[in-house]
Amino acid sequence: MPRRDMLVIDLGRRRVRASHARAGGPGLRVENVLVADIPSSIDSEDAEPLGRWIGEQLKKAGIPRIKATFAVSREHVGVKRLRLPTVEPDELPEMTRLSMQREINFDIDGAIVDYLPIDKTETTTIVLAMALPNQVMDLTRRVAAAAKIGIDRVSIRSMGVAALLQADGSALTNPTLTIDITRESVEFNVINEELLQFSRAADLHLDGPGQHHDEIADAVLTEAKRTWMSYRITEQAAEVNRALLLGDQQIASSISDSLQQTLAIDIELLTRHAMVDHGDHDMHSVWPLAGLMLRQIRGAATINFARPRRAPDRAAQQRMKALAGGGLAIFAIMAIAMYAFVDLTNLEQEADRLREEAGELQREIVYFQRDRDQEEHIWQWKEAEVDWLEHLKYLAELAPGRERLVLNTWTGVFEFGGVEWDRSSQEWSSSSAIRISVGGEARDRATADIFRESLVANELYRTSSSGADAQRGRRLPYGFTYTLRTSSGRPDADEESDDPDEEGDGSEGDEGESQQAADPDAATTDEGAGA
Repeated sequence: MPRRDMLVIDLGRRRVRASHARAGGPGLRVENVLVADIPSSIDSEDAEPLGRWIGEQLKKAGIPRIKATFAVSREHVGVKRLRLPTVEPDELPEMTRLSMQREINFDIDGAIVDYLPIDKTETTTIVLAMALPNQVMDLTRRVAAAAKIGIDRVSIRSMGVAALLQADGSALTNPTLTIDITRESVEFNVINEELLQFSRAADLHLDGPGQHHDEIADAVLTEAKRTWMSYRITEQAAEVNRALLLGDQQIASSISDSLQQTLAIDIELLTRHAMVDHGDHDMHSVWPLAGLMLRQIRGAATINFARPRRAPDRAAQQRMKALAGGGLAIFAIMAIAMYAFVDLTNLEQEADRLREEAGELQREIVYFQRDRDQEEHIWQWKEAEVDWLEHLKYLAELAPGRERLVLNTWTGVFEFGGVEWDRSSQEWSSSSAIRISVGGEARDRATADIFRESLVANELYRTSSSGADAQRGRRLPYGFTYTLRTSSGRPDADEESDDPDEEGDGSEGDEGESQQAADPDAATTDEGAGA
């Protein structure tokens, strides 16, 4: 299980980046961020003074000196996808090393090789293999010792970028081009399902005194064009429709439009992440470091040059079996201890498997919650409907016969307050109110009163008069106008009105409301109730 406190350090040629965070739920909370230029008086290859200076900078930034993951740049690492003619896990380490010896352009005997199995057939295994020169690893160890920091892992920074995409689901179905910009180099990766499909790094050669922002931006654009051309001509190059910019935000913002025109794909700047609570800290230069910590929280397999995968020592296994057999004959307690050791190993393996499964399930939970909220939001809007014809039909059925009473006008107003998220109840909610103004003429005052009493007695509407009953009808002597309020979109809906408006005499104005009577499509009739 990952520690609660985590630290990742990225050693550049002229700049050091570090991020300290704590695991919190499915994600992490960033506690401190350090981005500092190495003084010109310190040689980045001189481990002792560089390590002491890093230790001082960490102390000033309030970052504890705990075991750290060290990130190395893609420019130091050889990366290859290999198809190996075996499915035996014990054979993969040596076969990977031999294959990398033919593929990379530096001495494999002077490098550390690690790999990740990514696919398997009946006879072959596809692995993502990486090789790091020993001198880079030795420098990292000596710097860590001088800074009085233990080494937990040494991994490639690109694995952190891939973890960021996998954690929010954006690289599960569509390949994504990531462009990680620093003032020393730029890294290009095509990532699909958390795997590096293509990777390239370029040294900008602009990290000396007097470098200019425009020069760096131009250099990044030039390398982007070269990378895009290289990727498109590779075998089985997947279609990429999206690019994610991260790193130096000033440069990324200035080249975003130019990149979109050059690559003809959507460009997005990484400014926040759903699984990373960074507070007020500037994450532009340390997003890949946060990704390496997310990978550790999820318990996902990763490249670790500090402890690479190795072939088992079969001779040692035989010796252990012989010693165990002799010990069984002499000391029964040793057999019990061995059984306990094996059982503990199985439990640890099962715990690792469950952590991986929990990481996958957490991702599904995030997707499910998102889809559930979207569906509820849509239903809230969809349910905000009013069946005006059913209301008209319902009122016509409540009215006395046409010979005794006719309805001249009918106006409906629907007031909908929209759909809002209630933080306290963690639910979507909406508010709405329906107001219907109905006017007509009755044969006599008693008939008009009967119609009004039927409306008042009805539980669907809250009824009030909005005009004086008087002898002013054109067809029947007594005119009337009633205002009805309800929250039910259909007269047959099984819900009572909870309109906050109190019953009144109808004297309140309609200023500011959108009257349907003024619309050509408003529900208005000059026919009688029986029409």
